[in-house]
Amino acid sequence: SDAYVYPDVRKIGKTSCDVAAEHLAVMKAFLREYSGVCNFNYKIRGDGRICIFEVNTRIGGDLAVDVPRDRAHELFEHLDRIPA
Repeated sequence: SDAYVYPDVRKIGKTSCDVAAEHLAVMKAFLREYSGVCNFNYKIRGDGRICIFEVNTRIGGDLAVDVPRDRAHELFEHLDRIPA
């Protein structure tokens, strides 16, 4: 089955990749008139469609677990440069 049911899953891997333009368009639609940090939790289905699980208006725990340290560091340095 292609069903994703947590916690009865077996992780088979993960990879970093560029986000497709059509997926970014879907995410941007959620963020109209929003300003701030947010975290999208999503998967790409086998047929290439995006499947969004949740959108959090905060930095998510995924940043500490799944994002390469250099990318997370880059994000925080960028946030530090934003005027208060």
